[in-house]
Parts: sequence; structure tokens; C-alpha cells
Amino acid sequence: MVYAANEKKVRIEVGYGLEGTLTDALSRVVIANAITPRFKAGDFPGGITRGVDDVITILTTDSNDEGIVRAIIEMAHSLKLDAVAEGVETQETLDHLIRLQCDFGQGYHWSPALPAEEFFALAMRRRAAEAAAAAASASGHLTLVR
Repeated sequence: MVYAANEKKVRIEVGYGLEGTLTDALSRVVIANAITPRFKAGDFPGGITRGVDDVITILTTDSNDEGIVRAIIEMAHSLKLDAVAEGVETQETLDHLIRLQCDFGQGYHWSPALPAEEFFALAMRRRAAEAAAAAASASGHLTLVR
């Protein structure tokens, strides 16, 4: 994805082999429906995240391209690495990545982009909630984690 801030232009570039799946027409739809509205609202990280998520959806819709995503995940695992998906925005995308055995993900599905201090506070709240849930589970009590 190429964004020229001064010219206020966005372009999606693909490498050889993907032109038939992520066509110029589909790229224009992603830009118009996913990226531009968020950019106009001043949410540049959100526009990029949404655009990436839509591109992932397009690439994993075709069974041939899903093979590429699956191969990347399997290659990471064969190297004893975790596979991390960037730009996960919808439950549908998350479910698909789980079926492909992707290990981790990040994106708007969980939270919009945050300043470092807010992210740290969110992570600490989540860690405390998970610790409380584990302690309650060990004692046989139910705990609601938010």
C-alpha cells in the first residue's frame, strides 16, 4: 500500500502472480470503501489496518491464494516460529486464520491503534483480568473477564 500524504493519494501495489486476484478494480474498491473514509476521519492507522484486512480477505477468498497464506503459516511453524497476522479486523477473518492455525493476530478486531501509554494500560488490565480468572478457576469459582 502506497500513501502519498502531500498529494492525498493511495495506491495498492501487488507483485507478480497476484495481479489476477487483487486487480486494479478490486484495489480501487478497497481504497474507496475501506481506506479513504477512515483517512478522511483522520484515522490513518485505522485506514491502513482496514485496507490490509480487506486485502487479506481478498487473497484468502481464492483457494489458490489461501494456499499461499497456509504455506506462510506452515513455513513459520516448521522454523519453530509463531505466525502473526496483521490487520485482523473482523471475526470472520479471525475465524479463518484460526482454521489455518495462525498463532497470533493484531488489529481493529481487538482494539484501534493506541498510543504506547494506553496500550500498556490495556495490556496490564488484560493481564490482571486473566490472572484473576486463572486464580478463580483454580479455586473452583467462576469469574467474568472483560
